[in-house]
Amino acid sequence: MDQRNIVLLNGTSRAGKTSIAKALQKLIETPYLHTGINDFLPRVPYNKCFEVSDGRQLATAKYFLLVYSGGAQRTVAGRDMRAETRCMAMGS
Repeated sequence: MDQRNIVLLNGTSRAGKTSIAKALQKLIETPYLHTGINDFLPRVPYNKCFEVSDGRQLATAKYFLLVYSGGAQRTVAGRDMRAETRCMAMGS
């Protein structure tokens, strides 16, 4: 089986993630797709996502994705992320 790679860049706004991704695309011989979470989320089928507030649905999910409603700036600002986080359980 062929090996596949995923490169995940995480950082606050204007940290240079896009610049790094573009530089990697130029350096690496294998073609890489550059996309962001804001491009991905609208494509997740609504009927496969559930808002989880108490964690019960999470126990049966095959995959899950944490989405911060306010973005990285809110995390850096030190706000209570538990109140602003939703978990989308997919494939349960």
